[in-house]
Amino acid sequence: MTLAGYEEITELCAGARGRVVLARHLASGEQAVVRHVAARFDELRGEAEVLAGLGAPGVVGVRGFQSAPDGGALILDPVEGVDLHTLLGRYRVLAPEAALRVLKDSLLALGAVHGAGVLHRDYRPVAVVVQPDGTTRLTDFGVTRPDGPDGAPAAPDYPAPEQRTGSPADPFTDVYAATAVFAECLTGDGGDRPLPEELRPLVRRGMAARPEDRPGSALEFAAELEETAVAAYGPDWERLGTVALAGAVTGMPPAPDPVRAASPPAVSAPPPPAPEAARRGRLSRLGGLRTLVAVLVGVLVGLAAALLGTGVLT
Repeated sequence: MTLAGYEEITELCAGARGRVVLARHLASGEQAVVRHVAARFDELRGEAEVLAGLGAPGVVGVRGFQSAPDGGALILDPVEGVDLHTLLGRYRVLAPEAALRVLKDSLLALGAVHGAGVLHRDYRPVAVVVQPDGTTRLTDFGVTRPDGPDGAPAAPDYPAPEQRTGSPADPFTDVYAATAVFAECLTGDGGDRPLPEELRPLVRRGMAARPEDRPGSALEFAAELEETAVAAYGPDWERLGTVALAGAVTGMPPAPDPVRAASPPAVSAPPPPAPEAARRGRLSRLGGLRTLVAVLVGVLVGLAAALLGTGVLT
């Protein structure tokens, strides 16, 4: 669809969840990220309006939206950072403090949107942007989720048990998905690493099979997380987690996408030294060895003279 008031600069990505482009506002010249979404966008127009006016910390800003017969578009703030999916693809797991920081940020963001009457519906690693300062922001709300083959919204990547039997999304399902991603940050995608013993009660709580056994809200769960983290890792846990996340992001090559980061290139081995440089290095090492031998011989001669002088060797 053509977006009124914007010109497209470049396509950032395209897939089942729609097309994402970097665009420029014609009047102000400011850049924005535009996510084109499927036709059912108009059904969720009210949620898009709420997101556009929310301005909550920890949520990628929505500047506005446009709808059309063939779908719609969310106009988002450009955000520097790397999505959590890319980080896990590189590092496989996060330090416990870093994983806790991701979950806490997400729970606070979810608490804000839930309080405004909006659900995420599609929490997954690619929806979490980790910024260079080690903080995170939430994006890719369920208004961008594609339709399934029957025209209904496609199933989320991290469904709660009740969603598998047809129950609708609610704040409890968002908390479940956020906790499932948290567990993945600790154990790896295949669960090949053990979950830290001190964090198992937190995971069991957030991923309880029955919604009523989960925390009453995302904010309530964030408070429980804080108590658990302090008890397990000390009062400095959040700073340590923030530093770890910042290091993970800044240690990766920059990505052209202001909202997403591409997978890092393979690290190649350093080139072998030039022949002349290698020859000079061998000569230098040989000279050093000769000097050492000369020193040792001098020491031995001096020691022998001293012993002869005292009559020990006569």
